[in-house]
Amino acid sequence: MDQNLIEKQCRVCQEVKPISEYYKVSSNKSGYENRCKSCNIAAQKLWANNNKEKRNAIEKKYRSKPEVIRRRVLQQYGIDETIFQELLAKQKNMCKICEKEFTSMAHVDHCHTTGIVRGLLCGKCNRGLGMYDDDPNLLRKAADYLDDNAADSYGLARLVRNKHDFEYEKEVYDKLTLPGK
Repeated sequence: MDQNLIEKQCRVCQEVKPISEYYKVSSNKSGYENRCKSCNIAAQKLWANNNKEKRNAIEKKYRSKPEVIRRRVLQQYGIDETIFQELLAKQKNMCKICEKEFTSMAHVDHCHTTGIVRGLLCGKCNRGLGMYDDDPNLLRKAADYLDDNAADSYGLARLVRNKHDFEYEKEVYDKLTLPGK
């Protein structure tokens, strides 16, 4: 790499420009791209326009990397990696609702009104809250519903509305292979 280099001629536009107008690259003897930044950007745009499917596949692969996803998510909620790690430690690497250890990426839960981060959740709990529009009253009603309509240990409803339902459930029950049956 030439430390004394202050200007360079672009191989595309042929203009002599300050070295600050070139991207650094270790593969060239000079330590800088042969094309100036403007020509480099133009070439990238041209390639992207001529190779849309390839470009989309590359972008999709890049965006799906866990570290890229997490960085984007953290930026979205205004927290950095340090705060994220502190939340993980505070929650003992467990979901704040189900208290199961995170086996995949922790989801940043936040208030949709204020944007304030509430904690880290597993994907299942995060989606569950979302399905109920983060409404505590709806979640309480759902919990009450589950409590009021509990099923027996074999998953058969305790309440039978009429004779037809009873006969159908008995037929299903008889077909089940249950322990002690």
